[in-house]
Amino acid sequence: MELTLRAATPAERKYAYNQSQQIAMQCGCIGYLQGDFGSTGTQLHSKWTDGCRHYRSNAFSAEFDRIVYALQSDGHFGGILKDRASMERYCRRRRKVVFQGNFAKEYAFRLDTENHAYLIRCIPAVGDSNFYVYAYVAKHLDEHMERAEQGIRFVDGNGDFLFRLGDGEKIAITYPDGEEVACTCRFVGNRYVEVDSNLYTIDEFACKMRLSGKRYRPTAPEKIK
Repeated sequence: MELTLRAATPAERKYAYNQSQQIAMQCGCIGYLQGDFGSTGTQLHSKWTDGCRHYRSNAFSAEFDRIVYALQSDGHFGGILKDRASMERYCRRRRKVVFQGNFAKEYAFRLDTENHAYLIRCIPAVGDSNFYVYAYVAKHLDEHMERAEQGIRFVDGNGDFLFRLGDGEKIAITYPDGEEVACTCRFVGNRYVEVDSNLYTIDEFACKMRLSGKRYRPTAPEKIK
């Protein structure tokens, strides 16, 4: 099986992070490997965290071990998960992959096998986790991302359409006292939305905002109806 590591698209990058239980189940997230290279950059500390355990078959486990071994070996992937220096060298040669994370520059890649998709996020910096490898059932992940392309529909308290956001974009919620906070919104389904990891139906969110005297709008002005 020939393995190819390619740049993750902006849409795919979102799945190289922890997901809520609802999204993880829809995407068939099997779990993820988190690791760092220690203070010297040559140590390797890693930990596996389960997701949807019923997808973690013996065949998957054997495949995952082969993939991690390949990513840690010199050669085709340049030892991207071998040590911090190798990771940094591999990533810097692929400048189009870089994006600004929460605390440092990050790099995201996708690797596909026959049945699984792996989203790999690399952070070649000292003092934090250096990599995450998220494993998904490829069919479920791709189907969810395709549905998410339709965006998130927001309505007012009467059920009338207000605006539509892309998956992962933000709304600004204004409180009665004038305080304003920005909240990340994630697509869950045609009738559902996550607002800062809280799950609502579209109508339920609108009703809650109306009853609490809060107003909401997209942070990007061009999204307004």
